[in-house]
Amino acid sequence: MYCSARIGVFPSKDKEGILTTMLEGASCGRPIISTTVGRIPEFLKNEHNGLLVPPSDSKKLGEAIYRLLGDVLLREKLSNQARLDVLKNWSWESQAILLEREYASIVGSGDL
Repeated sequence: MYCSARIGVFPSKDKEGILTTMLEGASCGRPIISTTVGRIPEFLKNEHNGLLVPPSDSKKLGEAIYRLLGDVLLREKLSNQARLDVLKNWSWESQAILLEREYASIVGSGDL
């Protein structure tokens, strides 16, 4: 489904972690629009690999959608960068390595 879309829109309104659906869309090379809530900005960087809008701001959300649908070059730039960022920093493998390092630092410090 992601590959048949031009953009991925994930208008979260509450505190959330990184959205798996957002990462899946980005890994398919789709530019992402989401909100500035929770941990979403850890992945999504405005104008770098997607567009961020304030939560519950339907006007800004609509403007972002309209902007991406109308600007092929921006859509391609954000799409390419989103895919690269997922592959480099947000794959299951890279996240497992980070988690393993975190556990090792806790065990090594004797905090268990």
